[in-house]
Amino acid sequence: MSELNSQRSAILRTKHHTDETRQEQNRVKRMLLSIYQNKLVFKGLLILIIILLVIANIG
Repeated sequence: MSELNSQRSAILRTKHHTDETRQEQNRVKRMLLSIYQNKLVFKGLLILIIILLVIANIG
């Protein structure tokens, strides 16, 4: 019986560790996605500013 309990607790520890790892991976993924989306926003703003400067110079 104690053998089963030790196996069970080992499995639960492993599962808990796996869940933590998965949460960590999800957090990293979200951070990378937000950085990527921010880069797209900044690129768009940069292009917009350049276009406005060109228009201002032509005008």
